[in-house]
Amino acid sequence: MTNEGTPARRPRLLLSAYACAPHRGSEPAVGWHHAVHLAEHHDVWCLTSEQHREAVEAELAINPVPGLTMVYVPVRARHPATYIGWRIQVHYYRWQCAASRTIRELSRTVDFDIAQHVSYVRCWSPSVLADSGVPYVWGPVAGVEASPMGLWKGLGVSGALFELTRRLILRVAAADPKVRRTATGAAATLVCSTHTGEWATSIGARNPEVLSPSVAPDDALARPVQPPSDRTTGVRFIMIGRLSPWKGHHLAIRALAHSRLSTARLDIVGSGPQQQELQALADRLGVGEQVHFHDVSRERMFELLEEADVLVHPAIHDPGPTVLFEAMAAGRPLISLDMGSTDIPDDVGVFLEPDSHAETVIALASTMSALAADPDRRRQMGRAGRKAAETTFNWTARAAQLADLHRAIMDGHPAPSLRSPETTP
Repeated sequence: MTNEGTPARRPRLLLSAYACAPHRGSEPAVGWHHAVHLAEHHDVWCLTSEQHREAVEAELAINPVPGLTMVYVPVRARHPATYIGWRIQVHYYRWQCAASRTIRELSRTVDFDIAQHVSYVRCWSPSVLADSGVPYVWGPVAGVEASPMGLWKGLGVSGALFELTRRLILRVAAADPKVRRTATGAAATLVCSTHTGEWATSIGARNPEVLSPSVAPDDALARPVQPPSDRTTGVRFIMIGRLSPWKGHHLAIRALAHSRLSTARLDIVGSGPQQQELQALADRLGVGEQVHFHDVSRERMFELLEEADVLVHPAIHDPGPTVLFEAMAAGRPLISLDMGSTDIPDDVGVFLEPDSHAETVIALASTMSALAADPDRRRQMGRAGRKAAETTFNWTARAAQLADLHRAIMDGHPAPSLRSPETTP
């Protein structure tokens, strides 16, 4: 009990965010935004990898975050290659072991009230928080999302092997005592899709709730919305993401060719091993001059998004990615495959049920053609997306949601629903 006039102590949050860095996308952005915005409600100790120290310290020197203490967990790496490919999986496991020791040391001087695991965003790895002795939230986590095998056609041998490996990993993880302990020990479990929710329940998680792993970044919302175009010819579609087989670039290129939108343009923003293969595919299908590749800065990425009419994101497993919310913040409609992310509003775009390779291409092409011919519908979806980003799908609102969840757990109350008003039936 506090004396009258004495402010109550802020809750002390232990945050596990292996990937955490400013001005980045993907996992580092998820970790960074959770850390910065939860510090508005709690005193946060954020466990992260030593590899992010330089970027984080440079940002905090310019923009300090009161209430945020970064804790860099060192794991010796002999070569930078440790951080890519299969080696990153080994490094992550070693980091978890080192983080366990760090938590024990921290707990000698800090009495934590609550904890949350946010990165890596995957359900098939255990979290160090399961052994922390602190009540914790697991997630949002993902990893079970998968499209029908009919969509593997365009992945190539390496992509198909990757998908098979994912399925094997999930089978092994379901029997891993450490993963099961992580699920059963969580005070609340947040999942990125209904698919992961079902899997998490099967290994002991209690009442997992769907919550996208990301929302609109601050820098996306800070940009003024550029008015959408009224064009019905020369319509510009855009894809943003690493050029990897499972991102679905091949589906978008095939859909563009099938649509016969001869004046349309597809801007593909990102880098990766598939660029030459994708360019060859576009040339072979007769749309080589309509497809343009860009490996550019984040600022230029935003400019290209604002110049576009529609974001296309036919990834075969990628629930609630940041790029969807960046497009919503920009007031641009979405075309995406439905990955079970039920918290994303339906009126911000078109979410297609994944089917066979051929049927998915046809559905994408039909949707691209329909939106190309209907600027009023594009404008309506864009307005809905921007409103959702401003009111609910932003980091200020997300941190407030999570802080309410944390307080309920600390008070011993049932966890409140995090389902947003925009998606409640």
